[in-house]
Amino acid sequence: MRERAAADNIWFEERVSHTRLRAFEDVVNSADAPDPLPDRQTWYWKRFVRDGDPVPDTFAIAFEPARLGPGPLEPFQPIVRLEDLRTPLENQGLDLADLQTALREDQVAVLDRFVTSWNDARDARPAFAAWKDQVLDELAEPDWPDRLRDRLGLAHYDPTAGPIPVVLMEYTVQDVLNEANALGLTQAFTAPTVLDTGPWPYFFPAPKELPYGRAMPLSPLWDDNQLLAEMLHVRLTYSRNHIATFGEVRRRPAAFDLKELRNHHLLSLWLAPDRCDFGEEIP
Repeated sequence: MRERAAADNIWFEERVSHTRLRAFEDVVNSADAPDPLPDRQTWYWKRFVRDGDPVPDTFAIAFEPARLGPGPLEPFQPIVRLEDLRTPLENQGLDLADLQTALREDQVAVLDRFVTSWNDARDARPAFAAWKDQVLDELAEPDWPDRLRDRLGLAHYDPTAGPIPVVLMEYTVQDVLNEANALGLTQAFTAPTVLDTGPWPYFFPAPKELPYGRAMPLSPLWDDNQLLAEMLHVRLTYSRNHIATFGEVRRRPAAFDLKELRNHHLLSLWLAPDRCDFGEEIP
């Protein structure tokens, strides 16, 4: 089922430009590329997106980045991103409680050291993110990390081995634009495409008529009228001012069937732009 889902994502994708698709096909068919095809997609993503130098293919103007929305973005509109802190905490020999105390007591030096070290270890991958105003209900609840994980479709945030420490990062469109300008990039935001991730079955392309991407939640019972807009933006160099709050993902995702999740999400994508010819259900 996971292999079928990953293959469907390639078939369903409508936002990748012809120029980028040709470049992708050239590199994955080269002598350096591994086999089988899913490994080739992973190899491409690691080399040309995650570690893209100097610019990830996602934002390269020559590849005609996927259009995000119908108009300019409001500079001060808040964006949120949920980050897994397991590796940063381990690398720095810290506990989540240390950072929670530092944030509560405004220990500037502690937070600055943490963020600086974290930034130094991060790669160049584009960031999946969402508008804050679309997840206010989730953020208002005591178990907001679990609820936000489910709404964003982050199936890999599964605390089977224990709670997952996370941080909610909050920043603005202008913060991202400033970062892009500093890097000499003219494209700071795009809609996510299948080439901007590995062969991940919980990613789902959106019809080209819809602005943004549309995250697939980890529940088929989600209100079809609440399709969550998701975007990609250039890697942002974090500062302590971007830290909104810390928490832990404690609850495992509800038991679900991947086929049911994807078919339900596809139905929502059919209804939103009235595009019943988009994609195909898993029988």
